[in-house]
Amino acid sequence: MVKVSSIVAGTDLLSPLCARVFVPDPFIYRDFRGTWRVLCHGSTEPAGWSPEFPDVKLETIGMAFSTDLLHWTPGPGPAATSLMVYANGTRRPFARRERPALLVDEKGFPTHLYSAIQAPGMNYSCHSDNDRGCHSWSSVQATKHGFSGRS
Repeated sequence: MVKVSSIVAGTDLLSPLCARVFVPDPFIYRDFRGTWRVLCHGSTEPAGWSPEFPDVKLETIGMAFSTDLLHWTPGPGPAATSLMVYANGTRRPFARRERPALLVDEKGFPTHLYSAIQAPGMNYSCHSDNDRGCHSWSSVQATKHGFSGRS
């Protein structure tokens, strides 16, 4: 497997793609079919997307794919959203979800999605160690391949 993600993620190589297709924070990898995929910090959906959370905006992680690293096609929908669903069924929306990265197994299947998440009502940027409004965490979420137990 080619480990391009460690070279490309966080560089300006994909910034024009992500600015055109989504926005910053690109993470690129080659999947089990040999197709290149990029995850980016995606769009923000306006409030009203769910009756359960009528006043909450929804952030997405966007995805695009390519066979040659030059021509990219946006995915059919977001790769993930800022709505976290826990193992016990509890649902919690977060204000932001960004900086995606994947743990990919030896066959190219993504097993876990890593991202930064931020609680609703908190500051979007932290300006000092004393900024009490800055609450963000690292999140690790198993993908369907991480749950499946396939070999």
